Order: sequence, then C-alpha cells, then structure tokens
Amino acid sequence: MSSKLRARILRRIDKLRDKRFFYLISAIVILTTGIGLFLFCALCQGLGAPDPFQGTGLALLGLFISFLIASMLLFLYYSLDPYEKEPISLVMLALGLGIIVAPLVATFLSSVLVALIYLVFQIDSTHLSVINVIGVAPFVEELTKAACVGIIVLIAWEDVNSPLDGFLYGAIVGLGFSTSENILYILQGLKEGPQGFWEMVVIRWTLLLFFHQLTTAYVGTALAISKTKRNLPEKLLYIGGSLFIAMLIHFIWNSLGVMLPIRESLQDRESFKLVTSLIGYAIVYILAGFPLAIGLYRYIKLEEKNILLTLRELFKKLRLPNVLAIAVVNPTYRRKLLNILPNEKRPLLKSLLRELAFLALLLKEQTLNPTDGREELISELLQEVQEKVDALKEFLLRDREEANISPEAKPSNI
Repeated sequence: MSSKLRARILRRIDKLRDKRFFYLISAIVILTTGIGLFLFCALCQGLGAPDPFQGTGLALLGLFISFLIASMLLFLYYSLDPYEKEPISLVMLALGLGIIVAPLVATFLSSVLVALIYLVFQIDSTHLSVINVIGVAPFVEELTKAACVGIIVLIAWEDVNSPLDGFLYGAIVGLGFSTSENILYILQGLKEGPQGFWEMVVIRWTLLLFFHQLTTAYVGTALAISKTKRNLPEKLLYIGGSLFIAMLIHFIWNSLGVMLPIRESLQDRESFKLVTSLIGYAIVYILAGFPLAIGLYRYIKLEEKNILLTLRELFKKLRLPNVLAIAVVNPTYRRKLLNILPNEKRPLLKSLLRELAFLALLLKEQTLNPTDGREELISELLQEVQEKVDALKEFLLRDREEANISPEAKPSNI
C-alpha cells in the first residue's frame, strides 16, 4: 500500500472522528479577529487619531454580530456531510479566500472597469453607479468567487469527490465574501448614526443572509460534478452553465435593488414598497435556491441508501447486527441505540458508526476504482470494527426489542 494513499485515507478518518477540533479552531480565529479589531480601535483613540469607524462601540457590536452569524453558518455547512468531513485546513482556506482575496480582487477589477466606462462614455456619476451595480458587479464578483472555488478544487483535487463537497466549498467562499461585504456596509451605515447602523445590520444579515453563498454554491457544485465527466465540452458546459446561472441571479437581485430599494422603503415608512421589495427578493430566493436544495437532498438520500446497501452486504458476510447499518444513516435509530447503552459505551458506539460510514465509502471507492492499496486498510478497518461490535453485541442483542428497533428495516424507511 502506498504511503501517500494511506496517509490521505487516515487523514480522512481523523476528520470523521471528531468535530470539536474544527469548532475550537474556528472559535480561536473569530476571537483573535475580534480582539485585534478592538485593540486597533483602542490604539487609534489612545494616539488621538480620528475614530476609524465613526463610533467604536457600535462598530465592535456590528463586527461581533457579523462574526457570530458567520460562525453559525460555517458550523451549519460543515455539518451537512455527516459521513466524510472535509479537511479543516481547506475549509479555513476557503473562508479566507472568501473574506480577503475575493473582495479585494473584485473591488479592484470593478474599479478599473467603471473607470474605463467613464473614460470612454463620459457618463454622469448617477448613471455610472447604476451601471456598476447592475452591469459590472454581478459579473466581476461571481467570476472572482468562482476563481477562488476553483483554487480550492485544484488544491483539494482528491478530497473534492462529490457534489456535496463542491457545494460546501462554494458556500463557504460565498459566506466569506458576504461577511466582508456586510461588515463594510454596516460600518458605512454608522455615518448616518445608530438608525443607519441598525438598518444595515437588519438588511445585510436577514435579506442578504444566503445570497452570495447561494450563487457561489452553484459554481462549486458544478465544478465537483465536472470532475466526474470525461469529455471537455461536457465539463465546460457544467462550469459555464453554473457561472451563467450565478451571474443571472446576481443581476436580477441587483436590479431589484435599483428598482425596489428596500432601505429607502424603510426610511420613508412606505409599507407597500417594503412589502413589494420583500416579495421580489423572496421569489428570487425560491426560484434560485429550490433546484439546488432539491438536488442536494436527493444526492444525500442516495448516498445514505448506497451506504446502507453496502453495509448490509458486508454484514451478511460477517454476521454483524444489521441494526448497526441502519443506525449509520438514520438519526432516529442512532438515538435509540445510544439511549439503550450505558454512558461509558456510548462513545464506543459513536466511533463505530463513524468508522462503518467511512468503511462503506471506502468499499464504494474500491468498487469504482480498484487499487491494491485500499485492501490492506479495509481489512484493518474490518478488524477494528469487529472488535468494537463484539464489545457492544451483548447490549445490542439484549436491548433491541426494548428500543423498538427492527433489524430488517428497509432503505425506503430512511
């Protein structure tokens, strides 16, 4: 077995075993960023410099709210795939590209294009602003975010092996971009006082909560799918089509912002405009997000079914309790099994179920792409699984009826 393959597979097992390290690293990054911004503001005031945020207290509150919501969404995305966790380093790299690189590059390119348009057509500032919002930003920002996702896919070529992986990295890059953009708008809102600040907080972190993540997730999903296609035209069709969809969604969204300005509706207390704006944005969310959500849901259910079928075939050969295969993919069964076990046995069952899920994925990969290197690892995992099953078998057989768990549940019940 090659050492490179073994190291990669063992690293993936480590990511399956525990999510606490990911949460710890995320908390440290967020806390360090918050402390750094606080010290920066304090230093500016201590040196007698002008307050860089036009109100340090509200600025720090806005930063705290932004990072808190972003952290919650990051944890949500990371938890979407329960069977094969992505490397934390790549998740953080995707977030960093979204927060820092994509906004800087997009701002620079947009500024250059707007300057060229002004020099060529001599358009007044009002119309130039509209052109920037509708004609430049949707295309430049989506291209920039797509390039960042492409960098992640190239770096993690072996780890991005399913549409869900592409969705995850695309959504995280989009999350980073929206976090930077929201913070910028919130700090600009401070110039108009507390009212302007709270208006921007509400608008940016409710109405625009999933916007950039949605558009970039389309591109990430398409990039992951394109990896499985053999001919170049088909690959380009997926990538180009996803970019077109992302740009179209962005164009429609920004056009609504020009035609139905929600902030002006709030300031003028015009209920009809406000309701019309909200309905327009809701329609865009539904039309854009529904196909992607349905596609990912069907993929996850298919993956669960494949895992269950793979494990059942394996369990027949090894004569293992079939209920374990169901518990791997069914949270209800998993909870019932955990409840019937003594507290000291529960960590063992959790570890066993994670290893069974990974074993099923490994067997599936072995079927699609046979290599001699996986056989040794599979046999090692089987031995480890057998030892854990032996340690738990007494409880599983004794208490199955008490937990109302059928050993012959079918995939359709999941």
